[in-house]
Amino acid sequence: MRFSIVYTYMVHHDVRFAVRMLTRQPAFLAAAVVTLALGIGANTAIFSVVKAVLLEPLSYRESGRIVAVQTLWTERNRAGSVSGGDYPDLIAEPSPFAAASRYAGGELHVEIDSRAEFVAAYGVDAGFMDVFHVTPVAGRLITPGEFEIKATLALVSAGFAERHFGEPSRALGQVLRVEDRAITIAGVLPAGFHFPVKAELWFPLLWENANRTAHNYRAIALLKPGVTPEAARAHLSGVGARLQQAFPSTHKNKSFTATPLKDLFVERSRMTLWLLMGAVGLVLLVACANVANLLLARAAARSREMALRTALGAGRRRLVRQLLVESALLGLAGGTIGLTLAYVGVDALVRLAPPNLPRVEEIRVDTGALLFNLAVSLGAAVLFGLWPALRAARVDLHDTLKQGGSRAVLGGGGSEWLRGALVSAEVALALVLTLGAGLLFRSFLALNAVDLGYRPEGRLVLTASIQAKTEAQYIQAGATFERIFAALRELPGVRSAAGVMGLPNGPYGSNGLYGVEGMHDLTSGRIDRLPQAGFRLTSPGYFAAMGIPLLAGRDFNERDLYDAEPVVLVSAALVRQVFEGRSPLGRRINCGLDRDVWMRVVGVAGDVRNDNPALPPGPELYMPLRQHPYHANDLHIVVYARGDVSAAAVRSIAQINSTIPVKVSTLEQFHGDAVALPRFRTLLLLVFAVVAAALAAAGVYGVMSYVAAQRQAEMGVRMALGATSGDVLSLLARDGAKMAGRDQRRRVVTAGPRWREDGCGGSGLRTCSCARGGATDRVPVVRHPATRPAHHLLRRSAAGRSGHARRALAGRSSIADRPGVGPAPGVGRRSWQDRLTGGEAFTLPDFYFTTTSNREAGAEK
Repeated sequence: MRFSIVYTYMVHHDVRFAVRMLTRQPAFLAAAVVTLALGIGANTAIFSVVKAVLLEPLSYRESGRIVAVQTLWTERNRAGSVSGGDYPDLIAEPSPFAAASRYAGGELHVEIDSRAEFVAAYGVDAGFMDVFHVTPVAGRLITPGEFEIKATLALVSAGFAERHFGEPSRALGQVLRVEDRAITIAGVLPAGFHFPVKAELWFPLLWENANRTAHNYRAIALLKPGVTPEAARAHLSGVGARLQQAFPSTHKNKSFTATPLKDLFVERSRMTLWLLMGAVGLVLLVACANVANLLLARAAARSREMALRTALGAGRRRLVRQLLVESALLGLAGGTIGLTLAYVGVDALVRLAPPNLPRVEEIRVDTGALLFNLAVSLGAAVLFGLWPALRAARVDLHDTLKQGGSRAVLGGGGSEWLRGALVSAEVALALVLTLGAGLLFRSFLALNAVDLGYRPEGRLVLTASIQAKTEAQYIQAGATFERIFAALRELPGVRSAAGVMGLPNGPYGSNGLYGVEGMHDLTSGRIDRLPQAGFRLTSPGYFAAMGIPLLAGRDFNERDLYDAEPVVLVSAALVRQVFEGRSPLGRRINCGLDRDVWMRVVGVAGDVRNDNPALPPGPELYMPLRQHPYHANDLHIVVYARGDVSAAAVRSIAQINSTIPVKVSTLEQFHGDAVALPRFRTLLLLVFAVVAAALAAAGVYGVMSYVAAQRQAEMGVRMALGATSGDVLSLLARDGAKMAGRDQRRRVVTAGPRWREDGCGGSGLRTCSCARGGATDRVPVVRHPATRPAHHLLRRSAAGRSGHARRALAGRSSIADRPGVGPAPGVGRRSWQDRLTGGEAFTLPDFYFTTTSNREAGAEK
């Protein structure tokens, strides 16, 4: 008990003394705390993002057991959706899954009280609620029997219910229209539940396709207790092997896999976030090296204090503990300010985050981030404070306490090499981060400079949907869209307007296999030999509206209707893929989009990067909207116009059909969303690189400022003996550049024999360093008060700090009596002695004539 009381008192005393010592030097305190705050704050902010996105489990119950069941194309090692024909085999017993469900949907046209809007709505199976164990906050769930009969019931999110009906209970019994079908709200799910991402409406799956080649569904499953994802993958691989034997034509190079749902969520952003975490780690290392250098310089200035405390009985452990307490206070102060910066940084990151960054709404500075901030603050304190504390506590009493000791005057002694190493380290770290950011920025510029195949500038995009259920309604929807296109073309400033299903980087679109008449046999069943392409539906004028060149043939026209001869346009990549450069015009192609018909090629369009700007253009089939109406009721309308015509365009659509929901965007926004993650990564890395470079520059400046302050008397002597301000500036600047150089040696300024050779004029005293000075080294030297040499020398002699000075003032010796030593040319002996001592002779201390190293000193002796 007594020991703990004594120890607590000692710690309390150390803290009080540390606060008093730190506040006595506000400039040092501010520089160190701000430096640490930048490094710790950046780490805390990025850790908050990494923790929320990558480390925290998903917000679903038993989320660690939920997996995504996917088709795996082994030849390309690519996973994707499952087909309706394969899904029953994947979940059939014996199975590793306790529950499973498939789902399909997206932003669908939903009518609420005669108002139409786009809602993230999904059709699901009966096992959906069993996978997630969701409990409604109002109403009830849809029963398995109701799923079987595809009952006209729906579940909505609490946010949807509050937004449209005021509160969850008032949403029960309300009727919605989805896909031109009236459905009644049976229950309201909790506000925190959203699966898929941003989903707000769930209903029994209305459409089913049992084809094994149409991969229209996504599937999820809940693993049985004790079953690992690896075991589930092994089971699905066995299912894939059996299906390959049963269906060799459709399942060649095709298997199945199970991916943890969390991994599926973060697979695209994982590399970006860990890269940013590594970048801020480098920033923190630069900050620690910076503060460690400042502490080393400060320790040199406190050498007499440490010597006196040692002489009075303080042990080395006591001194180290005191200095570590000061470092801990610096770290905690920097961490506290850094925590404030982290709150601001997290808000900025959330606003800058790309739309495809998952779990953005969960990012916040929480308790875990606070503990991380505390750990980083204390860890940084040990990192930057331990070695300076050990160096400062190793005191040479004889050298330090004697008047004019080298450490007191020269300000470095044996720690010069360590300061240089730290400066080199922080400059190197900043350089690595800057080069990495530069390379990433160059890659991003290259990504933005790729030829997209279309022109996004000045293109307005209107997302519109017309509900249809029967063939006649789908055909009528196509006719309505043609009226809309014509009305939009009449607006002032509009050059062209057209519709597309499959806009570049848009949510709609399809792909699949196709065959060319005379080249591929579609009746043999060997579909694994068929080529693959993307499927796009367009209206006449789409290529002109998008700026896509027509390389051959014609565009679609108003005669390409449902009852006319089916036609198709192909991309240049498809021509290279199957026609080997020969003209495809007049050839016939069949694809599995919706109609089993042969389509005649009437044109060739330029290549377009439809799916990803970073990938080369793939083969594409463009088909007329009016000939494929079952996929043409959800469209993007591209309007090429001068100026903003969005309001007029929305009014024109409302005049034709007021129930059509319209969402306004631009083609540039679609492209921007496609490159949002690389842009986010590049921007943050550039910011961190600038911060690291600024910290490194500040570190060099701070250390050189301390060194210059400690060498005031030396610089005064040098200028008194004839050195100019430029000589002094060059000397310290070269020393600073030597610290930032890659070859670190233990060197001190050389005088004596070299001074005797050159005198004090001309180039002044030379140094043994060949390093070149930098801008950050020169600033503290230019501002240094050492241009008043007599002031500093007289201040030292008046204080009685040097025995040599006392003997000189007493007239015992004169520098003029030394052989080969004299004043600078043009300076009278009496005049420079008068300036120094008021008429009395003055003798320089011996330490001003030391040699470059101990070895050289021994050789001269």
